[in-house]
Amino acid sequence: MKQTNFPDTEKHTQEHRNFSDRVLSFISHQEILDDEFRISIHNYLLEWLEIHVHGIDKDLEEHVLKSDVK
Repeated sequence: MKQTNFPDTEKHTQEHRNFSDRVLSFISHQEILDDEFRISIHNYLLEWLEIHVHGIDKDLEEHVLKSDVK
């Protein structure tokens, strides 16, 4: 991202930090990793990945493809 001067580098990086923090929070506040917890985190992970990959990652992809850096 830095090599291509992606304008949303900080936002993109923060999205990943927020994701990591949320997953760690899920785990640290859950004493029993039961089926309900597994379903909950599974749903969160799927939703985040879908939104992230089809959203901000698409913006990054478009930017990289337009750049001279390959």
